[in-house]
Amino acid sequence: MYDEILEQEEEGGETEFIHTQRYVGIPYYDPKYKIHILASTVKPQTFHTNTHDDIVDYLYQHSIMRVDEPKLQIMQLNVVNDVFEVVLKTHWLKLVQRKWKKTYADRMTWYKNPLRTGYLYQRSICGKTMQCPFQLRGMLSHLNVNK
Repeated sequence: MYDEILEQEEEGGETEFIHTQRYVGIPYYDPKYKIHILASTVKPQTFHTNTHDDIVDYLYQHSIMRVDEPKLQIMQLNVVNDVFEVVLKTHWLKLVQRKWKKTYADRMTWYKNPLRTGYLYQRSICGKTMQCPFQLRGMLSHLNVNK
């Protein structure tokens, strides 16, 4: 399977890496500098035509650095002083998905409760319905971003 994926990767020529572009591949974590470095990538066409396990196996064997536990990631490339640093986008997607699942459940519970606190009172005074407090905006405001 490795040879088939290698042929698919070589079909369009060599990949030119572009600053701030997103890639699918595996990163290498450098504990000394506390950064993730681009270890290996595949083209989107290759990713969509092969199984997850085959892609991870190919990336592990084709990597320029040995990654102990290879995990397929969506990465945004940042070229800094000829070092290909990456920001893992998959991590943030998982955080947003997990938080949205909880927010959506709270939102549906709020809508299903016909006797919401203050709803009838506000409606009788203003003639407007109360806006749901569980929204996308501000959903991740409790997170601290430490670099």
